[in-house]
Amino acid sequence: EKKRSRKKVSDAWDHFTTCNGEPRAACNYCGKTYACHPVKNGTTNMNNHLKVSTMQSLLIAKCQDSDSMLSVMAKKMKTV
Repeated sequence: EKKRSRKKVSDAWDHFTTCNGEPRAACNYCGKTYACHPVKNGTTNMNNHLKVSTMQSLLIAKCQDSDSMLSVMAKKMKTV
């Protein structure tokens, strides 16, 4: 008797793709893979990856914005 496949409910699946029938999933953005067996692993590890990488991206963007703002301020200071 063939088992029915379950619908993927977690929002993590919007950002991950399964790896050729293996119980692993790859991040659509960085390619890092995580175990995602429905009974053994679940999707907590994938959700945690999304939280951490989103925070890192925001921090990097904020730092880049700060750097560009600082350079603009420095240029203004030199002209005064």
